[in-house]
Amino acid sequence: MKLSCFSVGVTLAVAAGVAIASDVPEYKPLKKSVLKNAAIFEQFDYEDINESPWRISHAEKDDEFTYRGQWAIETSKIYPGFKGDKGLVMKTPAAYHAISYKLNESFDNTDQDLVLQYEIKLQDGLSCGGTYVKLLNQGYDESEFNGETPYQIMFGPDVCGSNDKVHFIINRPNPSTGEVEAHHLRTAPMSRNDQLTNLYTLILKKNQDFEIRINGDVAKAGNLVKNTALLTPPLNPPEEIEDPYDTKPLSWDDRKFIPDPNYPAKPDDYDELYGNAYIPDPEAVKPEDWDENEPLLIPDPEAVKPEDWNDEEDGEWISPDIINPICETKGCDIKDFYYEFRLNPLDLISNEPLKFVVYCCAFLTIFTFGFAIINVLVFVLAASKQELPKNETPEQEAKIVEIKDDEPSATGVEEHTTKPIKRH
Repeated sequence: MKLSCFSVGVTLAVAAGVAIASDVPEYKPLKKSVLKNAAIFEQFDYEDINESPWRISHAEKDDEFTYRGQWAIETSKIYPGFKGDKGLVMKTPAAYHAISYKLNESFDNTDQDLVLQYEIKLQDGLSCGGTYVKLLNQGYDESEFNGETPYQIMFGPDVCGSNDKVHFIINRPNPSTGEVEAHHLRTAPMSRNDQLTNLYTLILKKNQDFEIRINGDVAKAGNLVKNTALLTPPLNPPEEIEDPYDTKPLSWDDRKFIPDPNYPAKPDDYDELYGNAYIPDPEAVKPEDWDENEPLLIPDPEAVKPEDWNDEEDGEWISPDIINPICETKGCDIKDFYYEFRLNPLDLISNEPLKFVVYCCAFLTIFTFGFAIINVLVFVLAASKQELPKNETPEQEAKIVEIKDDEPSATGVEEHTTKPIKRH
């Protein structure tokens, strides 16, 4: 990726009604004569935005919404760093904003490092929106600049609810297909969503190393070419891919393991001898009074069909089953129990002490589970009654201005070039 050296200082803010402190130092503009020819530094030293090279977009998208957000060049009205230090200010709450700055000539960063840096101050906070910068392609329409406008690089914060990230996206043509692909940073750092001035820096070095810095601290770094896991999809396609014309041989065997041909064959009586984990007890003797023909369950002879039973609506009435009284004194066939499951299993326990132990275990299980639920409810109720902490001063209470954004490239400030990225 080749772009010329580019350093921009941009301040984004949302207007607030807090008085400027009197103990801040005076702003002293930087002498641009100390900058290299390839460097661009914006100090917003204009009386009005109409006198600046920044152009506000009023584009429409799918007849659904318009970039109607208004911009101004003003000084900071909350926690100012310097008196008279100006920046771009988004003036319209809950609106789509887009603004662009067209360079006098395109540039190329071949054998140079690229630095993109700007400041953001969310004076009224931000609940949902993007405040990022784009480096654009040549030949775009300033008045129709929108989320679909082609760009080379996108960098900056994007916040909406729990989704909080600093975007780093590179648009680059696929060398195999020629189609432009957006390469996103797979794991992006979080932004700084407060009312202070925060500095975001992107450094792209000529050896394809990159750094994302927030307030001077490195938040993400790596090599875009060597570390293929940084971007998704990777910046360069893989050197080898599956052959789309290859076919599976007819003689291919999908089995990972096969029977050992040198192992002895399975004996004919193996299943009979070893097929079951349990076998009939050879020493067991059938009781003389055991009646295999007597069913374990029989219809209740005392059951009576209800008077309001309707065979057409309720179906055929079937008498409920009870344990065969004969089986209480001698053994019976129990296959009906296994197949129809109409008997309480505890009824088969003839040992009364054992039955008592089973009932006690069931009661203790239910009691323990209920006690745990009660403890959780008591904890939740106690926590809900705690008083939430309040802000220390009225100045620290910020209104939330929602800047809607249906996609990362639909809002924010765009600082851009007019030359596509070159491939190696």
